[in-house]
Parts: sequence; structure tokens; C-alpha cells
Amino acid sequence: MERRALYNSLRMHYMQDSDIDAEPWQVTDYRRESISSLTEQLSSFNINLDRQSFVAYADTYDSPEALADEFYEDTEFEPEIEDYIYLIVFELWRRFVPEKQTMSLFCDELDYQINLYDQDKIESFEPLEDALANLQYLLNEQVDQGANPMELFENIKNSCANDLENFLYDFISLQIENENLLYATEVLEGFHDYVDDPKWFALLKARLLIASDPEEASDLMDHLLELTSSDDDIDFHMEFLTLLVQEGEKQSFVRVLNTILSLIETEEEFIELLELCEDYFHCLDEEKNENRIQKIISSRSDFDIERKFKAADSHVSELQHIFGS
Repeated sequence: MERRALYNSLRMHYMQDSDIDAEPWQVTDYRRESISSLTEQLSSFNINLDRQSFVAYADTYDSPEALADEFYEDTEFEPEIEDYIYLIVFELWRRFVPEKQTMSLFCDELDYQINLYDQDKIESFEPLEDALANLQYLLNEQVDQGANPMELFENIKNSCANDLENFLYDFISLQIENENLLYATEVLEGFHDYVDDPKWFALLKARLLIASDPEEASDLMDHLLELTSSDDDIDFHMEFLTLLVQEGEKQSFVRVLNTILSLIETEEEFIELLELCEDYFHCLDEEKNENRIQKIISSRSDFDIERKFKAADSHVSELQHIFGS
């Protein structure tokens, strides 16, 4: 992970758990610091700058990383102090010379917008949407110039503190839920060729097709089912089963159900599966089977959700019997 992303990540974890061992400077939100505070902190290391002198320095360097290196070159600062100086230089660069964009600055802004979104503090979606549009433009532009799309996206992910692929999936999923289908399609198509694990985006595409072309959606889900039948990603299969609750026919649902049963390791995962089965029968108005699933869930209410799940659990065979499998 790149240095700016590393400290963004540390601060994100610190915001969730303040018991994390970290120095104040490591988890400070420098965007909230005044310019005078930032320059005073640099002065404590005998680096004396104002806006004019900083811009003059920045004019001869391509990035805040290169400029920070200049300030502690030929010094005996500890590595931690060098990082401290870098974080301040980075923030001053962001404010004083925003026209000189770098990958680290670009990804820092992306992280900032994603964090606002995750914390439900976003006042307007426009800056986030702009950041995603800029990211898409950057990717396309570099690929047009001969860059490897997968390597390029990997470099960008390493410059972000957030899990970019997970965010994109969740963000597009929310757009679909909110029926912003045109925008969801635009974002999905814009990033589909760059992600490491395209099966997740294929699920999103199936969800979009359900509204516009149910037959094509069904074909895509059948194809995806074949491609992922031996995949051991239980989270994916759970998500796939969620889609099949309302849109899939019984044979596909049972097939994914049995795949999940072979992968379950904890009680929590089994309960999640049972709840999806309950939803499935509820959507079909099969009250009798829905009640049978509810009884299984109720009978396990005292179980520790973290306990190891045994494949020979008696409720596995009962569940399969309910589905006739």
C-alpha cells in the first residue's frame, strides 16, 4: 500500500477502534488543520514555508512525495518523522497546487469521498460521482495509451485505503436498489473490464437485466451458475442465492443451496442460509415450507453463531428434504 493510503487506512481503523496504538500525528485529519497549524508543525523541524515559497518549491517537483524527500534529504530524521513531514507536505500540496495532480492525490480524494459515503456523512453525491467519473476517464486514457488494464487498476487499488472493488459493488448495488438503473449501468460498464473478480459484476448485470430483459437475465444466471459451480467463495454464493430468492427457478436455487451447504463452516453462515430459504418460500407463498424453515431457525436460537458447523448436522438433511433434493 502506498504511504498516503497506509496512513488513511490507519486513521480509518483508529476511527473504528481508538484503542489502536497510534501516535496523534499518524491519525490526524489534516484536511481539518489550518494552514497556520500545518506550517507551524513544519517549522518545528526547521522547515519554514509560506504559500509563496511552497508553490515555488512545488513548481520544480512532480509530486508531494518528491518534495517531501527534498525536505529531509541529508537529514538525520527518524523514518517516523519523515512520514510526519510527508503528511503535512501532502496536505499543503493538495491545497496550494491542486492543479498538479498525482496518483496519490487522486486516490486520496477518492478515499475521502468513499469514507464520507460509508459514514453516511455525504452531503452531495456529486463529488463522489465526479471522482468515479475521473477514475474511469483515467483508466480508459491509460489503457488507450497501451497500459495493461488489470495492472493499472491494481496500482490504483494499492494507492487507496478502501477496498475499491467492494465499494464499487456496493455502490452499484445501491443504485439498482434505488432504481437509478441508467447510472448503475454506466458505472458497471465503466469498470467491468478492470476488476479482478468479474463474477460479482456479472451478478449486478443480471440484476439490471431482470428489469429490462428477463430472458437475457435468466441466460446470464444459468451461464454464471455453470462458471461458478466449483467456486469456494461462500459470500458470492450467498449473494447469488439472494438474487435467486425472487428471480430464480427452483432447480437453480437448489443447486446453489447445495453448493453453499458444502462450504458452510459456522453456525452464523447456516442461519443466513436458512433465512434465505425462508424468504424463498415466502416469495412463493408456500406458507407450510416457510413455517418448517422458521421452526429450524427457532430450534437453533440458543446456539453460538461462531460455533463450528458440522456437515452431518441433522437439519441439513431436513432442509434438503424440504426442497426435495
